[in-house]
Amino acid sequence: MMMKRPIGISILSIIHFLIGSLFVLSALETMALYIIRKFSMLASIHELSKIIKLIPITGDYPYFLVIVLYGIFSFTLFYSGYGLWKGWKWIWYFEFGLNFIVLLNVLFLALIIDIKFVLISLINLIIFYYLMRNETILYFKSEKEQYFPY
Repeated sequence: MMMKRPIGISILSIIHFLIGSLFVLSALETMALYIIRKFSMLASIHELSKIIKLIPITGDYPYFLVIVLYGIFSFTLFYSGYGLWKGWKWIWYFEFGLNFIVLLNVLFLALIIDIKFVLISLINLIIFYYLMRNETILYFKSEKEQYFPY
């Protein structure tokens, strides 16, 4: 029996799509910065050249690494957002694990850097609570067509 998608899952899925779009835009921005830096002739025309020359990056490797990482993050967010939207069972486990890792990282940052990061962990705890609700678990465990990443 197909269940209606809970509103929180729809909101979480849309947030995944939006953050994935931000990662795509960041990758495009990094590509543009690389092109401007590589062809300094373009940078000398633009006022941005003063700022670009202050960035202490030498070589091409950091740019490519950042672009690849942004691409991986955006793909993961788009794919998990689509899986949340469709209600794939394995995405529930993925989201649970991902939120657990983020919670550990944020708590580590709160201990090391600043206590303000504890506020971010509250968002993760709200997502944990929502993922553990009976309505959400039943939605992901209901009978529907399941697609696996392999």
